[in-house]
Amino acid sequence: MGLFAGVIRVWSMVVWRCRVLIVCASITLVFHNLLLSMDHLDNKKTEEDRVVSVTIPPSLIGWPRHRQGGEGRSCTSQSNIAFLKTHKCASSAVQNILFRYGLSHDLRFAFPHPKVNYFGDGRIPFHADMLKATPWSNNITINIFAIHTKWNHQQVQQVMPRDTIFFTIVREPVEQFISLFTYYELQKKTRMTLEQYIEKKEVYGRRWRGYLGFNQMVWDFGIRPHHLNNLTAVSELVQMADKQFHLVMVADRMEESLVLLSHLLCWDLQHLLVLKLNGCSDSLKLNISDESRRKLQEKLSPDYLLYRHFAKKLDQFIEDFGRERMAQEVTRLRQLTQELITTCQFVKKQKEVVVYVPISSATCHYYVEDELLFIKYLRERQFMEVYHSGYHQ
Repeated sequence: MGLFAGVIRVWSMVVWRCRVLIVCASITLVFHNLLLSMDHLDNKKTEEDRVVSVTIPPSLIGWPRHRQGGEGRSCTSQSNIAFLKTHKCASSAVQNILFRYGLSHDLRFAFPHPKVNYFGDGRIPFHADMLKATPWSNNITINIFAIHTKWNHQQVQQVMPRDTIFFTIVREPVEQFISLFTYYELQKKTRMTLEQYIEKKEVYGRRWRGYLGFNQMVWDFGIRPHHLNNLTAVSELVQMADKQFHLVMVADRMEESLVLLSHLLCWDLQHLLVLKLNGCSDSLKLNISDESRRKLQEKLSPDYLLYRHFAKKLDQFIEDFGRERMAQEVTRLRQLTQELITTCQFVKKQKEVVVYVPISSATCHYYVEDELLFIKYLRERQFMEVYHSGYHQ
């Protein structure tokens, strides 16, 4: 009987301890879930902060602020920059500016795998993992993102510092498409003339190489393929881009755009000098009938929605900046460009693509360096720097 009572007492103690352990485990689980919830909220807040960090009105960042040494407030030169490189919008000239500046200021670039020159091959929206797969992604800060990709703003944010300036460039859609059709030799590759292509090709049809075709600008901005002919979706894309980019330049107003960019980045105009790169020669430019132009304009309605929005916005920026002040700075930009041409003794050659050849100065060639060769040089230079510093480990 005594043995039975002892067993009962031991069993009661085991049960009691198990209950205590269950209660403790429950309390621990509650606190664990609470901490996870708080961590999720913190992460969500951090992500929201990252988005908010790029929706500051450009007028508060770039103008009418004055550069240091000028009249009024001074500013700090920006070195963290993300540029959406759109096709056939004078974006190679802008990229050249960024490459030269980064090279002269020892900045680090976002480059894809050594065997390619696009992030995502033009078809797949950018993802941070595309950069993490490269030899120079570990333990270094990327300063300049200026490579062709289909835009994904949140993913680009993940690989750039918090204070990054975002900008891009657009162009009059018909001129942009004709330039694209000519540059990529689509007449020979599709066996259709420009007017036949306009007549027969559907807006949402198969794209050359999977990414080149009608409404190339909204494609580059990140539109989903099945939304290419959906103006509601395009309008939403435009409104999103309006919040994401501090400045959208307009290729048709390049000089004024460069002046605004110089103030946005707080760079002297000396750093913004460009020559026409990757442009088709006049002899190759195609003409189309008024009827074909009308049909093309209709098919490019999505790109026109994007273009007109940012062309209007640029005009408002210029108004805020001051038209007289703008005219003065454009004059100075032209003077500096002419001085560069004279100093470097650039010779313009009309081939299939317009090129400039420098005769003097060891650094002049950077202004006209072939895009792919410039990428190759900077990528190899950065790889050697990372390798020797041990960042690759």
